[in-house]
Amino acid sequence: MAALKCDICGGNLMMGAGGIATCDSCGMQHSTDRMKEKVQEIKGAVTVSNAASVESLMKRGWLLLEDAKCQGDTYCTSANIYFNQALDIDPEYAPAYVGKLCVRLWVRSEDALPYAKQSYSEKVQKTARLSDYGDYSKALRFASDAYREKLEGYKQANEAHIQREQEAERQHLEERAQRDREEAQRHLETERIEAQRSAEVRAHLSGLDRYISAGTSHIVALQSNGTVVAAGVDEIWQRAIAKWRNIVAVACGSTCTFGLSSNGKVVQVGKKGYANPYCNTSRWRNIVAISVYEEAPPHYSEWGDTFAVGLRADGTVVTAGKAKCDADNTADWRDIIAVAAGKNYSAGLRSDGTVVAVGYDSDGRCNTADWRDIIAISAGEYHTVGLKLDGTVVVAGSSKRFSKAADWRGIIAIAATGRGITGLRFDGTVVDEDSNQCEGWRYIVSIAVGGYGTIGLKSDGTVAVPTHMLKGEGQSNPANWRNIGPR
Repeated sequence: MAALKCDICGGNLMMGAGGIATCDSCGMQHSTDRMKEKVQEIKGAVTVSNAASVESLMKRGWLLLEDAKCQGDTYCTSANIYFNQALDIDPEYAPAYVGKLCVRLWVRSEDALPYAKQSYSEKVQKTARLSDYGDYSKALRFASDAYREKLEGYKQANEAHIQREQEAERQHLEERAQRDREEAQRHLETERIEAQRSAEVRAHLSGLDRYISAGTSHIVALQSNGTVVAAGVDEIWQRAIAKWRNIVAVACGSTCTFGLSSNGKVVQVGKKGYANPYCNTSRWRNIVAISVYEEAPPHYSEWGDTFAVGLRADGTVVTAGKAKCDADNTADWRDIIAVAAGKNYSAGLRSDGTVVAVGYDSDGRCNTADWRDIIAISAGEYHTVGLKLDGTVVVAGSSKRFSKAADWRGIIAIAATGRGITGLRFDGTVVDEDSNQCEGWRYIVSIAVGGYGTIGLKSDGTVAVPTHMLKGEGQSNPANWRNIGPR
């Protein structure tokens, strides 16, 4: 503030007791009222000077804000400095607070404040609510009546815009939710239809796997009249089955062939036309399904390590043969509807869609406890395969080898090879993990896989086999097989 001067000589006035000032030059005293007048005169002069300075700072701030390219750049920062300098001169200057708010919300003029956006994330921006900002509250507090009315108009426009925005967002969310519901309903309906069709197909094809079987060196098939035909290596009489009658299921290994009779008993033939003495099934009764795993012997004149699993009509299980690693520990199994014999282990499918497995398990081949909704199983050399109700496939054991099977869809039957998986699709084609030997097959209703190759039962009662099996005369050649399957 400028110095207070004496009215008489112009000397400096010194304030004394009671608000009376005395000139330090001529000694003239000035009353309290006169001193108030002088202070007011000086203050008024300063205010005029400050007003010019504030206006200049505000103009400079707005010009910088017009040149800003993005929020937080040098122009925005400089504009904010000028608005703050205006407030240093006059802390109650409302337009300066509005300028600071424009910088914060990055709008180039206060007219755009009602529609300014606030970023909540990289992808989410919403209209900023002016009443939430302290700069707006201060501007409203210190504004003149006319300017306050203008600011209130900004607020009303802002609230109306936010309401429209929220209504549009709510409508968008409702429409999206409706689309999601409709899409989910369509998906469920599609799944229901596919599941129904798949269930009908599976019901129609149920049990067809009992009509064909593939071993290490030969294949067998069951004709509709209960007789059996075979093809492949004949050195050890696997195909000495001409006398078999009333057979309802077949299974084969490396050195022998098993047949399930309609009376629930099991017959078998192998080396020189005799049953394997190391896999005695002669005492089995009330059997409804059989599964055999046999490791090929060093020479066909010897018996292989044969392991057979039989399913009784009451849902219990019996085993025979060389069981290693407690693979025959099935005495307490109940409610079993399907069985599978693998290398040194056995698996059973329960009626509730779960799977139990016992035997060698260091590679996880028996790790099926968490399987659900399983409708078919198959056992290989190092892995167990399960077919789920939805047509997908699960694998326990050396599953890293079977990455392709995890992507299969629409599967209605499975067969585990020694070290692979083969699947039958809903459309009657066959998919194979190991090779393309089934490429081009059509109208297949059942599959079997063994070391000798893959065999597919066709809907017309004939079979599809790889070309290397198409040799021999008469019934020794699968090309001549007819009436395979049920009547």
